[in-house]
Amino acid sequence: MPENYRCSWTRYRLVTPDGEARRLLKVTGPVAGVSCVRLHSVDGHPLGEEAVPFRAADPWHCGFWLPEERVADGRFLLEVATADGRAPIVEDLRPAPAGEADTLPLRLDRLGTRLQEHLARREVLPAAADLADFVPDMAVYLRQHRLIYERPAGHWGEGLPLGNGTVGATVTGRRGTLQTFYLDRCDLWAASPSGRPYGRFFAGRLDLSFARLGAGTPRRGQSYRQELSLHEAEVCTRDGLLTTVARVNAERDVLEVFVHWRGRSRLRLQAVLSKNPIPLLDDGDPTALQMANGSWEAVFPQSAIAAAKQRVTAGPHSQPQVRLQSGPRVAIDHALPNLRYAMAAAVEGQPTVWRDGSSPRRAAASTEIVLPPGGIVRLAVAVTSERTTREPLEEAIALVETATDPWPADADSHRQWWSRYWQRAFVELPDKLMENLWYFGAYHQACFSRSPTAPGFFGLWHPLDHRTWQESHVADAQTALLYWAPFAINHLELLLSSHHSFAELLPAFLRYNPWEGALVPHMFAPEWAGGKATFGKKNPYKGSVAWMGLTFWWDYLHTHDRQFLSDIAYPVIAALADYHLGDLVRGPDGRLHCLDSQAAEQHNTADDNCYDRALIGAILQAAAAAAGVLGVEAARAARWRQALDDLFEFPADATTLLETARNPHPYRCHPVVLFGVHPSGCIEPGSPLWGKANATFDVVTNLFGFHYEDRHETIP
Repeated sequence: MPENYRCSWTRYRLVTPDGEARRLLKVTGPVAGVSCVRLHSVDGHPLGEEAVPFRAADPWHCGFWLPEERVADGRFLLEVATADGRAPIVEDLRPAPAGEADTLPLRLDRLGTRLQEHLARREVLPAAADLADFVPDMAVYLRQHRLIYERPAGHWGEGLPLGNGTVGATVTGRRGTLQTFYLDRCDLWAASPSGRPYGRFFAGRLDLSFARLGAGTPRRGQSYRQELSLHEAEVCTRDGLLTTVARVNAERDVLEVFVHWRGRSRLRLQAVLSKNPIPLLDDGDPTALQMANGSWEAVFPQSAIAAAKQRVTAGPHSQPQVRLQSGPRVAIDHALPNLRYAMAAAVEGQPTVWRDGSSPRRAAASTEIVLPPGGIVRLAVAVTSERTTREPLEEAIALVETATDPWPADADSHRQWWSRYWQRAFVELPDKLMENLWYFGAYHQACFSRSPTAPGFFGLWHPLDHRTWQESHVADAQTALLYWAPFAINHLELLLSSHHSFAELLPAFLRYNPWEGALVPHMFAPEWAGGKATFGKKNPYKGSVAWMGLTFWWDYLHTHDRQFLSDIAYPVIAALADYHLGDLVRGPDGRLHCLDSQAAEQHNTADDNCYDRALIGAILQAAAAAAGVLGVEAARAARWRQALDDLFEFPADATTLLETARNPHPYRCHPVVLFGVHPSGCIEPGSPLWGKANATFDVVTNLFGFHYEDRHETIP
């Protein structure tokens, strides 16, 4: 295959986690029958290797982040390995001299723990009493916003949520007999044996069943009350004479369940820690795996669903293993093709021994505890993964061995963390339902976005493997919307998951993009979880590429944090603006147009729609403004400003904004026609479009209900 491959230097630079400066060299060529390509210097020194992902486009675009001293090299060798095992072919690559380079590289060495510490440090404020005349007692104020159940949630979809920003738990049960805790962790992303993305999966479950022993039977109609306290981030359940308090510890990745038996007889409590094997079917189509778990039942015929379940059942599965420990401890060790994680459980307050109760399709360990009248016991379950520790099994065991108080107390570290959190988040609204939703949103955000690794758009409370849409990052609305709340609740440190995860992915968005700048795919996974197969794919909603950068710019607007802007935000924003600069097409009218796109999940909106206009306009404006703040790249900023000036107008008629001129008001899946107002801020009060936006609000709210298939149609 001589002369089939070509390469070119790009302007994009980064600093690796180890502090080495690198620049991106992009390579393009055919990959039919190719397993991988390896780049070498002319003296044979290896510079990088890229495996060809499943269903790669042909020609395929990939890149190599090379040490900056290699920019002077005028020649490279590309080894092309074939899938059939024949001798590799070696291509001679001669890039043109490197041109203009980014002034500010992406600082990957300032992500992770360093970013977490930076965000926390800038949020430190004096005590609230020193800033305001009135300081509410949040423990008292939030009592009105407790979530109260008078019967147990029978399904995890209604279960009360717990979380500490990394580990989540969902509480369900049956009155008088059972409580179940489904456990999840934000970095549990799976890949197939061949490296294809499976998406998110859940850690496992803890079942607590109970029955009284000896004489006496429970009275009929025993009282039941379950409360989620937002202030303490705890679920308290009073089931007859049994009281439990459950929480995910704010400072350790441990679910804690405190049990108190107030009956006159003894109580038998059985605890079962378990995890089902994960199907490893690897034929490239995730639909069968999702159908086997209950997805798409309204879409596919029952015969297809039954066939999918049969294939998945007969196929290979992972093998979680019970690891019995000395004393009142046990663990489940679970290795997937790309990731190993562990759960460990321990009992404090009563003697007990765990037993292995596994079956071929279920790893399970159980123990029985007998509580005397007035007895108290604490169960702890830690969830760890090798994304944060080299030895997740040992780390999980160490976490559950840490001694704690036998019952929650206001002075313990968990409650103190949440007390400090609520001191920064107070509103009082006339509409108490709206106020309740605001406070629950503030609680929810802290429960899932305190880890550098972002979960998918279902959060930490969806206990299925092989979830619908793989529960991946989805860039038409779902993922970006997850990170609006930190700005509203006065907790910008909760942007950690978004800032770290999506800045960490920028090198891949650049490396595999066939076009200019950085391409954010519609659906994607972390690179270490099969994400390579999702990169470089055209996003059908082009405005979504821009949207992924706006959170970085809003951070600066709220904080004026120049260090964050220069190290992380500006390189991200600039690369996304460059994508649109290369993608827009100049028409006969002299305007720049966005073609072959759609408003988010709105069909027949392909050209110059309102969604693309708002978000592309916003990222061009942000990029130029950020360059001005930092005093860098004036010529580049001028190109962005000129593109903004030449961008197509918002589609509108005499009275309202339109989805697009060809499809003015479709039945809407998303109300994106108002994106010019928010989140983009492109339509400001007093502008001619502001009145049209107000008039459009009635159109959107009066006709938002739809059948899924109606999103193709224009409202009559």
